[in-house]
Amino acid sequence: MQRAKPRGRSCSSSTPITFPAGPCSSSWSPPLLELERSAGYQISQQARHNLRLAPQYGGTVGGVRVSALKRVGGWNVDSITEDTDLTFRLLSHGLKVAYVNRAECYEEAPETWPVRRRQIMRWATGHTQCLHRFWHTLILTRWLTLPERIDAMFVLACYWTAPILILGWLASLVLFFTPEAHTAPILVVALALVGYQLFGNQATFLELGVGALLDGNQQRIFLMPLNLFNFFASTGAISNALMRFYLGRFFGKGKHHWHKTKRYRGDDANGTAGNGSVFQNGAPADRSVTRSSNGLYSSSKLRVPWL
Repeated sequence: MQRAKPRGRSCSSSTPITFPAGPCSSSWSPPLLELERSAGYQISQQARHNLRLAPQYGGTVGGVRVSALKRVGGWNVDSITEDTDLTFRLLSHGLKVAYVNRAECYEEAPETWPVRRRQIMRWATGHTQCLHRFWHTLILTRWLTLPERIDAMFVLACYWTAPILILGWLASLVLFFTPEAHTAPILVVALALVGYQLFGNQATFLELGVGALLDGNQQRIFLMPLNLFNFFASTGAISNALMRFYLGRFFGKGKHHWHKTKRYRGDDANGTAGNGSVFQNGAPADRSVTRSSNGLYSSSKLRVPWL
């Protein structure tokens, strides 16, 4: 079987921008989200690219060949995560997505939790929507190797980890109060808990730390404990989104609507205008973005005195 070589799309890293805080904004949100972005791109996307798996185009920035877009039928207007949808349509047609580490872009990060929550719920719903749409195609396509298929399925099902994690917490709580919980040797229980925490719950935080190191911004690691609150809140938001998604499918109300993420600068303050440009003479308009020490990424200045 000969595999297709043309690349249909390329994606790159993105960095949240810190804008002047409004009356309801939080200066902590962009730095925390930048940790997530760094982990997602520097670790997940770069590793998938290096291992020749299935990098996912992130909607923040990327380029797509017009010929490739026409080949797969154009944009899918029924998808609320058009980036994920296009990624797996390209893969299923024998086209490849490449991750370009040295390309840069800047994005606005949600500054309030309601805005961030709606964004996360849209991602979770759209990803799961694509999972049900493409799982059989990814399994049967002749253009993907077995590792690529497995990786693609894990990418599409990644948001399932949130409700599974909550069920695991509840099961652990129930087990703790049962007589059987105290019959196993304490060493076995301790090793099981440590192993689960290290490779399960804490895997996300390991990505954050390594991503910050690769990004040349070691001091940002001190913000990692604050991401614990973001982790629990995001887990709840994702579980809520998936519950609504499957209830909608069960009751025949599977229509989903795309909501524009609120913007905080100039005419976008009410979330009604387009993306627009945040650059003046090649630099961010508010001068809040600087190049990282490794020269690969740009990072927003923190409003934290000791960083």
